[in-house]
Amino acid sequence: MRKNSTRAILLLIGIVGLIAFCWIKFSGSTSGPVALGLQSYTNASAVIGITNRSSYQFDYVVMVERKIGGEWPKGLSPGTRILPNQFGRLGPGQVTNLTIPVMVYAPPYPWRISVFCNRPPVRPTSARFKASFWARRLGMGTLSHKLLGERSKQVQASTPEMEQWEK
Repeated sequence: MRKNSTRAILLLIGIVGLIAFCWIKFSGSTSGPVALGLQSYTNASAVIGITNRSSYQFDYVVMVERKIGGEWPKGLSPGTRILPNQFGRLGPGQVTNLTIPVMVYAPPYPWRISVFCNRPPVRPTSARFKASFWARRLGMGTLSHKLLGERSKQVQASTPEMEQWEK
């Protein structure tokens, strides 16, 4: 009798563990965590829509990028000047529309708008942080890392290349 209850408890723990593993592994969106759409471009201003398609909150920064020398910039550089209306935070499923100024250059350069997203840091009082702490203490470093999320991983979504209009 005692062996049967021990086996039942171990089986229950295994099932709960498998469900938790699958939830952590497959909880993200398959087509990317962010959708970016260029809605209009007039008078050197672009209106874009940003949609959070993930199951978690993220911080975003929106930048206008110019193609110089046939190449686009490689990610968001540290020290880049960011205007107050070009960053924010979106919860799961939230949508925002932004109006971004697009500078006119002579000679004209192709341009695009990119959004860079990061997950915000996990608060030390959250259940995820505490679960990660216990997973690390029990020698499960990979699970601990997955629970905290990859803070340093930056996701980028960009609009198609646009040509500068001359007046």
